[in-house]
Amino acid sequence: VFGQWGAICDDHFSANDANVICRQLGFPLGASQALSHSTFGPGSPILMDDVMCRGNETSLADCPFAGWGVHNCAPEETAGVRCILAETTCTENQFKCETTDACIAIDFLCDTVDDCGDHSDENRTRCASELLVRLADGPDSLSGRVELRQNGIWGTVCDDDFGPEEATVICRMLNLNGPAQPAKSGSFGPGKGPIWLDELGCSGTENTLMECARLPWAKHNCRHTEDAGVRCSHPTNERKLPEEKTEADPVTTLTDLVQLGSLPVKCGIRMVEDNPSDPL
Repeated sequence: VFGQWGAICDDHFSANDANVICRQLGFPLGASQALSHSTFGPGSPILMDDVMCRGNETSLADCPFAGWGVHNCAPEETAGVRCILAETTCTENQFKCETTDACIAIDFLCDTVDDCGDHSDENRTRCASELLVRLADGPDSLSGRVELRQNGIWGTVCDDDFGPEEATVICRMLNLNGPAQPAKSGSFGPGKGPIWLDELGCSGTENTLMECARLPWAKHNCRHTEDAGVRCSHPTNERKLPEEKTEADPVTTLTDLVQLGSLPVKCGIRMVEDNPSDPL
């Protein structure tokens, strides 16, 4: 800057900052690591501090920061990056842009900002899709690992605070309205994709998980070994047998009287011959 090379302080330095730097250097896939504490040795002078990139900027100068040369850092607090040299698969918490092949944070999807540069993260079909739920890797159609499709991508639910209330709501979404049981600690194996929800707080009366308290989408501190599952069931259909009448029950119909033996079976029927003879 102004004909002078300098360093960046590692205060608040994040993956978003590292991605902007790597893309500015010609690595479209961004950064594999954001480094701190002068990993590659101390740098001086420090030209930038408190850099707060969103991650979709094309230049580091477009990111908010304290001001050129304004900082409170020592040379041992400089930031560094490791850029991605070859095409790799994005992590489970990232979305791969369709034409730029860049990896962006999964929670950048459908936020009205074109983070990819090709609008693939703001695709109308993707962003208008409804929340879907399915059960995977269970022994039958009533049990399995809970998987959600949000913004067109299938992911899982963390089992933190996951209990019968949450299981009941999920089963209700699947039109399985019988008793529901939670299954924790990856009972049906680890899933793939983003962990969409964590710390769910349902009362059990909700019709969808969207009505339950929760952390923001894709915010969690879990691994797939903590993927939640459920065991759903159909409602119990109990066939009620007709109640037996007691001697105290009032008798109100002729049928009742016949069954009780109070009247003959043919009571009220006039007995005549089928072909009566003519009277003499």
